[in-house]
Amino acid sequence: MENLKLLERMLQTVKQIDVASIDIPDWKCVGCGECCVGEENFVRIFYPEAKRLSEVMDVDVHDIIEPNPQTISGVNLGWILRRKDSKCIFFDGGRCKIYQNRPIVCRTYPFMLDFEGDRITLRVFECKGLGNRNPTSLHYLTKLLK
Repeated sequence: MENLKLLERMLQTVKQIDVASIDIPDWKCVGCGECCVGEENFVRIFYPEAKRLSEVMDVDVHDIIEPNPQTISGVNLGWILRRKDSKCIFFDGGRCKIYQNRPIVCRTYPFMLDFEGDRITLRVFECKGLGNRNPTSLHYLTKLLK
């Protein structure tokens, strides 16, 4: 119950952020897929997202998710997309099979808001797309956070 309250507080805080005040580096996806593979690249997904995705794909939700082995700021967020051979099960042939329905973490990667006490920081993960000019990035992230 305490984890749920913390998550709700985090979500309320995100809604109040003035995204225009965040220094977001230039970025544009280059389609390399490196964010979908690797031992530490877990695709975190909220259960309602997973449920919606399972309905779109007409599969049982537990066929596409598994418990999250990691925590963020001490909170276990619950679920990740299943993995096979150290890659997301939906990454196949160098492409995402669920691109139009991908989870929010995939839509905002390589950026993530990190909550440490009362402080919020923008974490930027290593990505080949960094430094590529994309004038819609700020608008896109603003829309996702609303």
